[in-house]
Amino acid sequence: MRHKPEQQGNSRFYQKGWFMWVFLFIFPPVGIFLLWKHKIYKKTTRFILTTVGVLYFASSFFLLANSTIPLFYDHDEFVEAYQAEAKEVNVPFELKQEEETDHSITSKLSEDLTIIENKDDAGQIHEVVLVGQGEGSDIVLAMGVTIGLANQEQSIDEVKEIMNELKLFDESYDFENNETTVERDTIRYNMKYKQSEGLLLTVSKVN
Repeated sequence: MRHKPEQQGNSRFYQKGWFMWVFLFIFPPVGIFLLWKHKIYKKTTRFILTTVGVLYFASSFFLLANSTIPLFYDHDEFVEAYQAEAKEVNVPFELKQEEETDHSITSKLSEDLTIIENKDDAGQIHEVVLVGQGEGSDIVLAMGVTIGLANQEQSIDEVKEIMNELKLFDESYDFENNETTVERDTIRYNMKYKQSEGLLLTVSKVN
């Protein structure tokens, strides 16, 4: 009588139960294949393990699909990106960190310009807010840099196009009563005005 692989004393290592369990955890499709090919365990147990393996494998894709990559992994990466973008477009601003909490880092670019990095629970930066007060070209330059550093693969023309869509150059647009939003390449740009703070440009990552 022919015995099942698990009953053979000289069965190969890939026919062993432990080998199937390893793959059932690290790559369920292979583990399920081994489970059925070598008829490890009774059929009812195989069906249960197959269901668990499929759900476990599918959950990893679900988590990946619903996870959001941050704008920047930490403050140092943000500073490096900002300095690179500012140097490329030759603007005079320099980040001067003023305050840090568990959920945000506030820096000054000038007397009228402030940048806030909002952090998630892991300390990664998921949102950048530029607050501009007063009038003048400095606000426009700072907004251009902020838009550009969020996606450094964008060309200057693409940055200008986003600024146009945000109505930044539209003098007739009423920011005090309206706000504009543009989404490009998983990044959302939002422009609005608050009387107590000034003009706010918010850049955040979206799925």
